[in-house]
Amino acid sequence: MLWPSSKIFKPIATKGLLYTNPNTIKTTCSRLVNEISSYANNHCSVYKNYKGIMTKEHLSDNTGLWHKPAINGKIVGSQTRTSGTTGKRFAYLIDSRYYDYLEYYCHYQAVIREFFDYKPKSIFYFMANPIAITRGHKINDNIKEIITKPTIYSHGLRDVTVQTICFNNLTSKYLNNVVEQVSNKGIDVILSDGAHINALCNFIKNTGKTFKICKLLSNTNEKVLLEDLEFLKDNGFIDNWCDHMKCWDGGASFITCKHNTYHLLDDVAYCHSIDGKLISTDYFNQVSPFVNYWNGDYCDIDDKYEKCECGRWYRQFKFVKNRDFGSLHLESLKVKNKIKKLKISGIKFVKMGIRNEITIISNKNISKTDENSIRKALPYATIYFVNCGM
Repeated sequence: MLWPSSKIFKPIATKGLLYTNPNTIKTTCSRLVNEISSYANNHCSVYKNYKGIMTKEHLSDNTGLWHKPAINGKIVGSQTRTSGTTGKRFAYLIDSRYYDYLEYYCHYQAVIREFFDYKPKSIFYFMANPIAITRGHKINDNIKEIITKPTIYSHGLRDVTVQTICFNNLTSKYLNNVVEQVSNKGIDVILSDGAHINALCNFIKNTGKTFKICKLLSNTNEKVLLEDLEFLKDNGFIDNWCDHMKCWDGGASFITCKHNTYHLLDDVAYCHSIDGKLISTDYFNQVSPFVNYWNGDYCDIDDKYEKCECGRWYRQFKFVKNRDFGSLHLESLKVKNKIKKLKISGIKFVKMGIRNEITIISNKNISKTDENSIRKALPYATIYFVNCGM
């Protein structure tokens, strides 16, 4: 049995499947997809006789026929749930046997390997809800800790100093404090997200401040504006940037290389698009298998492989709908309440994006009259209507 034998995974990790050739990549991915598909069919009743795209709703309604926390008599399934940026929060199991390999070696450490030929010493974390690193500490403006084992906050590295910038809001006073803490300090890496990067860019543009932020600005969790990253690099605030993501429900993962190309990590999950939906199959999850699964994201993915200057083969990939911006949570609640008052049936989710973009997802076509009512209630917004047929 090819899957889940480590004989296939270690060569992928050490030799680099994406550096081989299109035929090898396609053949390997096909074999891995077939192995996990066969496993899911034989061990999880939810997949038996199921045709088409697997959805969160179907899996949530049939957890007893899907979850398999014990493998060979040993509990290896770890309970978790999605953040809700692509719809309602969704509970599932992570296969803990592969967690460190996927989260650190294939994701956060992969970013470090791409941009550094040495081990970074100074890492900052500038994002919402720094719960893990601040546990047991009083939340204040700045927390410094030695991380002895790999974590997200240390970018998958061990025995490094991580400084966390905590916050309550993104006011000018707070952002000025952030700038004072990072300005010309020789920081190697700052891990952040699109909302905070956007706020920091606007603050810099408005104040005209000039300073060096860091060598690598690392973005994850939320969509980032390319123009923000280019502004920071072109004006010398950063040396490089990397946009990356790992979706645990479905396994979809990507990083950008030194040449700013988006690379889907076909060696950890296979992704393709159907009617604009991101469909993925995760090779590494036996306890809650994700096969031909839609996680709620919308994207365009090309089938053709091209050669990047970095040496990898890749397929053209881009998101076509925005995820929520975390810092817009309160504004998102206001928008949802305004739409709720209109009492329009069929609306499943309302998602906030950057630049006042709002995506309204429904299970049926919204009438033109109702669309106009929503636009009238939110005249400042660019509104997208998506019928997902759920």
